[in-house]
Amino acid sequence: MGWAEDQFENKMLFRRIFMIIIMGYLFMASHESFLFAMKALDSDFTATQVATVIASKDGLPLALLGYLYRYYSKDRKDAKEKEQ
Repeated sequence: MGWAEDQFENKMLFRRIFMIIIMGYLFMASHESFLFAMKALDSDFTATQVATVIASKDGLPLALLGYLYRYYSKDRKDAKEKEQ
């Protein structure tokens, strides 16, 4: 029970779950981007247009995941320093 109480107290469990959800969303966006790129091969889209669409799909979840990882890592580091 101590582990669960600690997780709820510092909200680490929620951050971990949210990071897993964002990773799933990033995988889905990357998969859709790959499918779009495959379909774009048969169209008149330029490489710049295809890259713009892919970046707009993958950019937000990737940036959010990076922010959450940085926030999560900082909190873990702070927690370890408090234990010492």
